[in-house]
Amino acid sequence: MNLDVALKKRLEKVLEKKVKERAEEFYAECVDLGDRAIAQFYAAYSPIHYKRMHSFDYVCSPFKHKLSSIKYEVGIRVLEGVAVGHKDKLGDEYVFHGVMELGIHGTSSIAKSTPPMEVIRDYFAKFD
Repeated sequence: MNLDVALKKRLEKVLEKKVKERAEEFYAECVDLGDRAIAQFYAAYSPIHYKRMHSFDYVCSPFKHKLSSIKYEVGIRVLEGVAVGHKDKLGDEYVFHGVMELGIHGTSSIAKSTPPMEVIRDYFAKFD
């Protein structure tokens, strides 16, 4: 094996390792981002605990897919059908939009916070 081939193989291994490490770091950031986006929504509301609290905890679903040895797809899926059981006459989809896009606590708009989707979009905007 000549020096060029050995050097190329070594560089490929280093690149694979660095890309995998960064994908892991970015995935961890996505987990934290999803948790933080929902937690700040709940933190803005009083009372601190209520019946359907935590119904949005699993709406942000981070993912990581290995596409090749040096390419990963990492991000957050926002799952619409997860937060269910709300008694609003307009349905769960209406509540989902009110929470995630508008930051509204309850249909009467009695409290408002930074919408979780805004927190998520702001984070990903820095990569554009």
